Amino acid sequence: MPIELQIQNMAFQYDGVYLFRDVSFTVKPGDVVIISGRSGHGKSTLLELCAALRHPFSGRVLWNGKNIEEFSKREILLMRRSMGYVFQSHALISNHTVFDNIALPLRSVGGFPNSFIEREVKRYLREFGIEGIERVYPEVLSSGQLKAVAVARALISKPRILFLDEPLSGVDPLTAQDILKVLYSCWEIERMSVILIAHNLNVWNGENVRKFLLNAGKLENAQNYARIDREYNL
Repeated sequence: MPIELQIQNMAFQYDGVYLFRDVSFTVKPGDVVIISGRSGHGKSTLLELCAALRHPFSGRVLWNGKNIEEFSKREILLMRRSMGYVFQSHALISNHTVFDNIALPLRSVGGFPNSFIEREVKRYLREFGIEGIERVYPEVLSSGQLKAVAVARALISKPRILFLDEPLSGVDPLTAQDILKVLYSCWEIERMSVILIAHNLNVWNGENVRKFLLNAGKLENAQNYARIDREYNL
């Protein structure tokens, strides 16, 4: 089922100090939203709130028009199965091989034959240009390989909405190019919604793309910062 995400007047604070407030935006099915801004100003927290990994101090997060605070346990489970998430730190399971990390979303749902899971995992490894590492553990991977594996894990279940927290941070240019190529190809086919945290607002362009800056606790249209984007490549 396609997913429309609505953020309404959301605020979040630590120890009485607001990280941001009055944040509102909508992500329709097939939309790509890019959020940039200074480090430490709440971009990762905002992404976690959108994905119901945190609870807002105030405001609402709606999935297909329903407040996620009102979801039943079954609805929460279905919601999580319909989304893919890439953490800034990659968050791979250290005692799982690369193969088992990528296969995890399919195995958690159940019902997929081993032959299908193996074929899909190897397909993503090939598309990301990291074949041959499926039996190794995350501790021996480069930062680029870790991010590629994390993105593959997020994509393998064909999510309806994809949350990406700086998937290109610390990644070499060739691996970054491979990651973007696979992401764009999957988006073209599946037309899932995408929320992407990135330093470079120009990492993804197109008619369905909207760009924002989280600045001084407010989410602002990045069109107002076109000069900054050109000069400093945010």
